Amino acid sequence: MKHVMYVQMKKIDYNPNRAHLIFGGRNAVMSILGSDVTMCGPMWSAMQVVIAERFKEGKQAMNSIFGGSGSFRWGTNTGLILLPIVSLVQPILGIALALTLLIQGYVSVKIGILESRSQRDLGIAGITGAVLATKGAAMAFAVGILLCFLIYGKKQFFSGENDETFTKDLEPKDLKQVS
Repeated sequence: MKHVMYVQMKKIDYNPNRAHLIFGGRNAVMSILGSDVTMCGPMWSAMQVVIAERFKEGKQAMNSIFGGSGSFRWGTNTGLILLPIVSLVQPILGIALALTLLIQGYVSVKIGILESRSQRDLGIAGITGAVLATKGAAMAFAVGILLCFLIYGKKQFFSGENDETFTKDLEPKDLKQVS
C-alpha cells in the first residue's frame, strides 16, 4: 500500500511497509549497538506534533517539514554533546518528562477518537485504555479483542460498524472523501 500526499505543494511519498521495515531494522541495530532510550527513535510523537503544527502555518514558519525534523535532531544531538552542561538542568527533567508524556497521551487519544467509526468503538477504546493504564499492554490487548468479539460478534469482528456519529454533519460530497 503506497500513499502519496501533497502538503503545501511538497510531495510526500509514504509507504507503510517500507517505513516499518526501516524502523524495525533500525530498532534491531539500535537495541544492540546504541540503546539510547531517551531518543525514542528518530521521531518522537510530541516532537512530530510540534513540527506538523508549525509546518501547517506555511512557508514563513517552516520552509520544509524535513528541515523541521532535521533541525530537531541536530538540536537533540547537540544536547547530547553538551551533556555535562545539560545535566545542570537535571532537577527539572521530571517535569519535562511529565509534559512529554502528557502531550503523547493527548495525541494518542485524539488519534484514537478520530479512528473510531461508532459509539461502540469509543466504548471499547475507553475500556481498553483504562485497562492499559492500570494493568498493562498485554491485558489491555486481550480485553480489547474480547470486547470486540463480545460486542460485534463473529460477523462484524473485523469490519465493525459505522453509526455515522462522526459523519452526520458532513455534506454528501464530503462523505465520499471520508469513506
